[in-house]
Amino acid sequence: MNEWLENLKVGDTVIVSGGDLNSRDYVSTVVRFTKTLIIVNNQRIGVKFRRDGRSRGGGFHPLWLQQPTQEALDEIMQTTLAIRCSRHDWKSLPLETLREVAGLLCNASAKKELEEARLESKRRIKVPKKT
Repeated sequence: MNEWLENLKVGDTVIVSGGDLNSRDYVSTVVRFTKTLIIVNNQRIGVKFRRDGRSRGGGFHPLWLQQPTQEALDEIMQTTLAIRCSRHDWKSLPLETLREVAGLLCNASAKKELEEARLESKRRIKVPKKT
């Protein structure tokens, strides 16, 4: 058995891996131990793992506990943020905010092209002056 599993305590962070093809790893916290199980939280319910880190029962899509490394935590965060961004209603944001977001996403040359396009669109649209 892995030494890190033997040294787990209530409150420690773990990564839950596995599941079906549409599953992705997630970060969880150890909430309780029994003689034979490690119980981690999964939103409102406890997920039970054997002391070897494998999910109890197994089934067709078993889960397992993984030691949290900074690299693995960063990868989970990157995936989570990418999914959140892909689900955002971008049209609800003001144009200037979208320009700022686009500026963050674009490299320097693309950012320059974006600014030039914005200036060009302003030149094309003749706004009547108030008198």
